[in-house]
Amino acid sequence: MLHAYRWSLRLVLNHRLATIIVSNLIFIVTVLLFMTFSYGFLPSEDIGQIFGFTEAAQGISFESMKKHQLTVMEIVRQDPNVDSFVSTAGAGGPSLTGNLGRIFVNLKPRSQRKLNADEIIQELRPKLAKIPESRSSFKTLLPFGLEGS
Repeated sequence: MLHAYRWSLRLVLNHRLATIIVSNLIFIVTVLLFMTFSYGFLPSEDIGQIFGFTEAAQGISFESMKKHQLTVMEIVRQDPNVDSFVSTAGAGGPSLTGNLGRIFVNLKPRSQRKLNADEIIQELRPKLAKIPESRSSFKTLLPFGLEGS
């Protein structure tokens, strides 16, 4: 291993200009590839679950945060594509602040709904944007706990 490192170090030091040119070419190709391919490296997959969070102003009381989260829950409950959901508000889990709410939504089976998970999120966004003094965002869940768009 040491011999291979010594050999490669000598090669690079003896060909400095070529090393700089190759390094710059690799950088340029990387930037071009990044710009060419879509930003969502992992495609969104409809596994029948979406995750959302609600954020209100810092220092909000638990009772006010609870009201915001209940409003989000009512909007989600009215969606015909939703089967069930679990919601929490306030500090807990990795969050130590009381201004966050979380909601995990189980969608009806794909055969019982007309929209996929991404389309459901697109429908929920304008409804949730009408809630004053808070901001809500939803994402699809991918297998193995990864988040999608």
